[in-house]
Amino acid sequence: MTKSVVAATKTPGLVLGLALLGTTLTGYLTVTHYLQAQPLFCTGQGTGCDLVLNSEYATLGGLPLTALGFLTYGALALLAGWVALASPTVQTERWPKIAWPVFLVSGAGTLFSGYLLFLLATVLRSPTGDLVFCPYCLTSAATMTGIWVLNLAGHSWEDGGKLWSNGVVLVAVMAVALTVIRGEQEQAIAVNHSFAGQLAQHLQTTNVKMYGAFWCPHCREQKAAFGEAAALVPYVECDPRGEKAQAALCQTKNIRSYPTWEIDGQLVEGARSLTDLAKLTGYQG
Repeated sequence: MTKSVVAATKTPGLVLGLALLGTTLTGYLTVTHYLQAQPLFCTGQGTGCDLVLNSEYATLGGLPLTALGFLTYGALALLAGWVALASPTVQTERWPKIAWPVFLVSGAGTLFSGYLLFLLATVLRSPTGDLVFCPYCLTSAATMTGIWVLNLAGHSWEDGGKLWSNGVVLVAVMAVALTVIRGEQEQAIAVNHSFAGQLAQHLQTTNVKMYGAFWCPHCREQKAAFGEAAALVPYVECDPRGEKAQAALCQTKNIRSYPTWEIDGQLVEGARSLTDLAKLTGYQG
């Protein structure tokens, strides 16, 4: 049996398996994002994958990156499934036809995963300044890279020059795209953080308090709205199991839901936008 036949009968199944793993992973994270639930294995303390998934870098054009990943893995699963679920003879015919689509899609996904890992290693930090560990990010990056490697090794690329030239073009296009994306993200974050940081300091000086619990998804969402200024938010932990908990104070204040803001002695329940908080606290900017 030739290498191409072996690849056509085994590799598509492996690619399909990895694509389904990626689809399941990103689909799960997308659902938890919209349900504002805490994913498994996240600490909920703003030091791990919860910080990453709620950061400003976790969305693109208003859409969570997990949803974009779900669509990408889904497309790869459809391509691989079209081959893997066919008979061996049909697989041999179909396998070469998906070589370039899978090469381009998984290649772009691998490069984008590299960009996200770069952010994870150099930009994102816990409130104490430590590196953050995101098992979901690492798993997705490894999965996408695995698909790209399997596709690259599983085909008999007759035109090596075309392979190299297309690879260079793909890298160049992604480099430009990532540069534009990074620039827009940094510009938006700079504006938001400038306002958020000043607002958080205003909340401190006016004795405003945010009452919450470490496991509360709406509390994480509220903190995430402040970006890197989240550490400046005058936060009170109400769950006795949480870090630096002040459960007695929360009981004294009759806190019934999370998050709850205390502004001028009045309790305001629910997460609020930064603009709303500015109005409620009299912040002029």
